[in-house]
Amino acid sequence: MKLIASSFFLLLFALTTSNVVISGERTVVNKSGENVTGLMVAPAGTNSWNSVYQGSFTNGQKMSFNYDEASGNCVVNVKFINGNGKEYLLENIDLCASSEIVLTTTESTNVESIDVPVIKR
Repeated sequence: MKLIASSFFLLLFALTTSNVVISGERTVVNKSGENVTGLMVAPAGTNSWNSVYQGSFTNGQKMSFNYDEASGNCVVNVKFINGNGKEYLLENIDLCASSEIVLTTTESTNVESIDVPVIKR
């Protein structure tokens, strides 16, 4: 009985002292220098975007959304849209290791600025 109780408390201690966040609320901090009008999350390597915020989210403001990690997709891509309609992409964000996402345009890719050559035949 002592072994079971000791094992239980050791497991409980390990779970409460680790930095792993499986499910729950995630905080998003807008440090992009612009207003954000949309925020989407997709498992990394997919195009399965889920909208987690629509509206005006000003520079410096924080917002929260719930992320339930039932399918094992801790690593996600985050897409946000500024007030002018430009889309930015933050890749490979580990939501199980951190509960905060910081939106910046310097660390993201401007999705709209990708040049695709036009081939005329």
